[in-house]
Amino acid sequence: MNRQKLQQRINNLISMFKKPSGVGMSMGIRLYVFLIMLIFLMVLGIVAALLITGQLSTDRRAAERFATKELSDIHRSVTAQYGDTINHLVSLSQSLSKSIESQLSRKNIPINRLQEHPEVLEEIVGNELATLQQAVERANCSGVFLVLDATVNPSLPQAENSKAGLYLRIPEPRISAIAGTGWFYFRGFPQIAYQNNLNLQSVWKMEFNVEDRAFYQMIMEESAVSALPLSKRYYWSTENIIPELHEPVLVCSIPLLDSNDEVFGICGFEITNWNFRTLHTPDAGDYSDVFCLLGTVDCSTLSQENALLSGQSRSSDSSTPLQISEGKGLNRYKPDSGKEYMGLHREIRMYPTGSPYADQRFAVSLLISKSEIDGMVYRNNLTLALICALIALVAICISLLISGKYLNPIKVALEAINSDNIETLTKTNITEIDNLIERIKELRSKNRPIPDDLFEDFIARIRTLTPAEMNVFRCHLDGKNNAEIQSCLYISMSTVKAHNSRIYAKLGVASKDELMLYVELIKKSGMTEKIIPQ
Repeated sequence: MNRQKLQQRINNLISMFKKPSGVGMSMGIRLYVFLIMLIFLMVLGIVAALLITGQLSTDRRAAERFATKELSDIHRSVTAQYGDTINHLVSLSQSLSKSIESQLSRKNIPINRLQEHPEVLEEIVGNELATLQQAVERANCSGVFLVLDATVNPSLPQAENSKAGLYLRIPEPRISAIAGTGWFYFRGFPQIAYQNNLNLQSVWKMEFNVEDRAFYQMIMEESAVSALPLSKRYYWSTENIIPELHEPVLVCSIPLLDSNDEVFGICGFEITNWNFRTLHTPDAGDYSDVFCLLGTVDCSTLSQENALLSGQSRSSDSSTPLQISEGKGLNRYKPDSGKEYMGLHREIRMYPTGSPYADQRFAVSLLISKSEIDGMVYRNNLTLALICALIALVAICISLLISGKYLNPIKVALEAINSDNIETLTKTNITEIDNLIERIKELRSKNRPIPDDLFEDFIARIRTLTPAEMNVFRCHLDGKNNAEIQSCLYISMSTVKAHNSRIYAKLGVASKDELMLYVELIKKSGMTEKIIPQ
């Protein structure tokens, strides 16, 4: 299409919107207003459909599905691992209790008099090293410990808080054991480490300080008054066995019971954060700031302190608890300061029914940065908004082209009828317009005037005009305006307007333009003299 044709088409489109003088809203404007409203309703319908189907919050729903799936998988694997840990720990306690009681029996030492025989402690502990190592490997935990209710030197100050035993860890990652790295030795008799190629750590001490240590005191105090079976006496703790090791751990301890069900010490497993991260890291999916947390929980707070962590990121202040605000779908987890998260949490049943520690609640949570989810929702909604805008724009352009194609023939036909050039018209392919043109051509070709009955009502109305009104009416026929009528008939403007109102009412028209349009059609019929008396 050359430039001239393009300009002509633009001019044609513009001309459709031009409002003829003295006439109401044009057909072109009416049609385009209708199309614009139709497009607006279509876009509104699309937006409503998106709202109803949840597409405007699709990323939030996707985050909810992701969190639900990952949390379910991790909850299942954590429950299975820690359930196995309890089973192995009960078995370890029974094995150690029986072995230690047997050793003391051979030495004719009652197990409840162990504290009076510190000379046998190193031998007793050393003999259980292999059992402890095998148990922690089978349980797939990070460390194992044995604490006896006895001390090497009861005469020392604070001796009641110093307890003999053994605490060692498997090297992590465990493949380092292949390279010859020995077990890490944190507590116990040094001779045991030397004889078994165990690595004494810089924080090593020979005995445990159990003062105010829950993993020991809770077991000893409860076991002294409890008659529960061994499988209900274990206790989970988030405190480090070695205070100098500032890292998140989960410790499970259980009493050592003799044949009379008397407690004489404890044993337990330790699960480090490395162990948790290796076995229970969530699939990050489309998110860069997502992590899993295992810690204590109450009705409105999820603790981060000493909680086990796996994933890509975490809150900047791990000592700050996360306040839980439950929502529809994802919950919100807000610290006192720092990043806010969204996600889900689910409690893990760490204790059996009837356990004295059942009030201690643990939960595993799957958390995603709220700012990341909000950003994805914003980008998704912006994309949908741009698509809707593009659809509306394309629809407007198409409607302009299509409407222009169908309006132009009508406009040309009406202009030809109005200018007496009807004989030059060809078919418009619009049935109603073509029928009208053919009818007019047929009447003109037969030289037949338009039937009188079309004007009888109008003639009858004209005859109701008074002489004064008829004078004003003839002035209108001559094309005079109100000022010229006033000057010609020597009457006031208010009188002219009063006559006009009565004329319009009697002839059944709303304005001079409508009146002149009707009269113009009568003139074209050649019946002016018959209809309008002189």
